[in-house]
Amino acid sequence: MWQWPWITDHRISAARFRGIDLARIVVAVDPAGGESAVGDETGIVAVARDRAGHLYVLDDRSGDA
Repeated sequence: MWQWPWITDHRISAARFRGIDLARIVVAVDPAGGESAVGDETGIVAVARDRAGHLYVLDDRSGDA
């Protein structure tokens, strides 16, 4: 869904981000599943959308369960 260059090429400073009016913030959890514990990861991300429709990845706390 997200490509690494989209994120790295469009990073903004915390000072610039403070001026953005967010319309929605979503925290999504994709629980680890399957029968194998190898490579199984729980996905936890926080993303936001501003009033102009631009999207922001606020945090990614994904990792091994």
